[in-house]
Amino acid sequence: MSRDNFIKSQWLRKLDEKTQVPRRAAMVNFAFALFTVLVVAAVLVKVYGYNADTVSLGFFVAGTTSTILWYFHHFVPEFGLYAFLSRHREIKFSTARKVLSGLVVPIGGTALFVYTFYEGIIGNLVEPYFGFVVMALLIVVGVIAYTLYKARKGELGESVVSYMVAEAGREGGARGERAAVKA
Repeated sequence: MSRDNFIKSQWLRKLDEKTQVPRRAAMVNFAFALFTVLVVAAVLVKVYGYNADTVSLGFFVAGTTSTILWYFHHFVPEFGLYAFLSRHREIKFSTARKVLSGLVVPIGGTALFVYTFYEGIIGNLVEPYFGFVVMALLIVVGVIAYTLYKARKGELGESVVSYMVAEAGREGGARGERAAVKA
């Protein structure tokens, strides 16, 4: 997100000189994830006591929460791909590929997510799963609020798709995309 100027941090944006990988951003992401898992585990141990069930439950809850967030981070934007590709004819996609990657995959992924979510969580919705599902959904609402705030200020940053189009040297790159979006 720092590369796309969604989070303004030159420190996070800096790439490792040897590998050209955003090592600092990856380490911050790892530290945040580790901290979150440890906090969740500590809360579960405090409430349910330390035993084998609590340990496995801690990993299950962390996995459930991250899966919900992963879905919203990856699949929801895929629903905009078909419309994006339809508007940008300079990106050479066959109609079949556009329909497959822009409609079939997101709809199929959503159906699979809803089914597995129902079978794994909703079908047996008991504590502490329910609390962590609610927490994940509240995080999603927080992300939406932050995104709307950034959009209102005109600081959304670059679209990854337009960034890649610009890197590929095609017309309608990131700068043209931003100008078109503002118009």
